[in-house]
Amino acid sequence: MSGKFSVFIGSKCDHISLKRSSYNHDKKKNFRLDKGATISDKQQEIILQANKDAENAEVKKEAQKNSHRILVKCVIDPNNVDAEKAKMDLEASFKENN
Repeated sequence: MSGKFSVFIGSKCDHISLKRSSYNHDKKKNFRLDKGATISDKQQEIILQANKDAENAEVKKEAQKNSHRILVKCVIDPNNVDAEKAKMDLEASFKENN
């Protein structure tokens, strides 16, 4: 999560990507980062979900059961992303939820 990211449209659950073109490559990545709840101007929830169109058969099977299942989530400051903190928070969230 280094550098700035862009959020498509402005509503909850939009995909997040470093480049708009990478939105089309969710299948290859098997997972997607989505914009969750906006908590404040300095707090944005980020969630990771499996892609129901994933190329990986196991990921696809699990995602088709519930494509909205949140695998991990964290809160970032979208104006000043601390990539290391986000990584640690995502890893902790994964351990808690899986």
